[in-house]
Amino acid sequence: MTTKFSSSTSPLPAPAKSSTSQASKASHDPIAQGSNELPSFNPSQITLSTFQHLLSRYPQTVEQVHRRKATLKLQPKSKGTKRKTKDTNPVQNTEIDPSQEEHIRNETEKFIELDTWRYEDMPATISKRKVASGKDGEKEEVFLNKEELVRIMEWKLKHGHFRPTLMGMIKSNPEPLVLKCTSSAISLLPSATPDFPKASLDALAPLRGVGIATASVVLSIATARDEYEVPFYSDDTFFWLCAEEYPGSETGSKYKKPNGDLNVKYNANEYRLLWDKARELQRRLNGDIGESSKDGEGRVRLVDVERVAFVLRNYDIEEVDGGGEEGMKRDEKGNKKMK
Repeated sequence: MTTKFSSSTSPLPAPAKSSTSQASKASHDPIAQGSNELPSFNPSQITLSTFQHLLSRYPQTVEQVHRRKATLKLQPKSKGTKRKTKDTNPVQNTEIDPSQEEHIRNETEKFIELDTWRYEDMPATISKRKVASGKDGEKEEVFLNKEELVRIMEWKLKHGHFRPTLMGMIKSNPEPLVLKCTSSAISLLPSATPDFPKASLDALAPLRGVGIATASVVLSIATARDEYEVPFYSDDTFFWLCAEEYPGSETGSKYKKPNGDLNVKYNANEYRLLWDKARELQRRLNGDIGESSKDGEGRVRLVDVERVAFVLRNYDIEEVDGGGEEGMKRDEKGNKKMK
């Protein structure tokens, strides 16, 4: 029997093109008031309630995205054809049998478990190590081990674009080097200031397969529960905040290739741009919250910005099959087929 992934939240209005009337901040939030009017997804205009609504859709979106990925991997590959963009994938009328459906479901569930580890379990582990390092008056090193670094890379490759050479490079790093570089990077993190973590990024550079994007996700996990946060240099976040590519936007971007992929160098200057944009959005949205609890409950975190960017990058994912089984359609007899 097939599992149906159902929508837990109401659908957003269909995206429309931006207009000059969206230049000023809306006096109300269309999503919050149940309107069909398009909310502004412009990072300089998005309201707190729109942001929070998008954030609430992350679990559903990530599930559907990875169900689609698992489904597409089962498609028969045509020989002698050029690489297709995601917008030009041909429709395959290949029926899915029960074993394939089980495989798709298992692969999706495995990634959701990995995603939970990245956002909840591993940050909690690092937080416990930080607490333990301050006990008994002795300062112990806070680190990531090789197994954890490999799992971070696994998440990064599955969450975004798969780059096959990176995993082999990560696995080639000796355990002592991983411990040394990660502990140095964490110890060199600035305190609760907006300072750019150059020293921490540099400390991770000796590790094979760790460029600035991977280094940023390591530091993002290491600071996920701290007042000082490091944003992950994800393609999704760069598209939204720096390239200003989002549902309803009209402007082309120098950061976008003709096939729709991100056109960046993954260097420090680009990361500084993302760093500034992410913090600017965070400050503005938290200013709308006003005084919060002492522990910061309810305030926008940089990981929230990252997840909202993922939802926006995959905004149309729920338009297939009424928001249900992404990557599927049904034939005239009601049988599921790959899409």
